[in-house]
Amino acid sequence: MDVHIGTFDAEVRAVDDRTLVSPEVVDVIAREVLRRLESRQSSEAARRADATVWNSVREDAR
Repeated sequence: MDVHIGTFDAEVRAVDDRTLVSPEVVDVIAREVLRRLESRQSSEAARRADATVWNSVREDAR
């Protein structure tokens, strides 16, 4: 099954017939992965913004 959500692409392949999941479960998994990616990206952006502020304070102190 190919999954495309926004800029996130993935191919989901069953490796064992006993572990097949419904499209609804795949949707839940994909939404959770996207939520965590967005959280990681926003955390990284906040970290960069904080570093920029502190670096400018250090430069002004010189």
